[in-house]
Amino acid sequence: MSYSTADQIQMLSAIENDGLTVDEAAAQRIEANSDAWSAWLPS
Repeated sequence: MSYSTADQIQMLSAIENDGLTVDEAAAQRIEANSDAWSAWLPS
């Protein structure tokens, strides 16, 4: 899985402006975009 520049900016904003940790920002992004990774998992 990779993050686009826009994804990274969104996560950095959450870290800088919302006080999230790096792990929290990444988890938030993953939870909000399950379509980006769910196809990798067997059904």
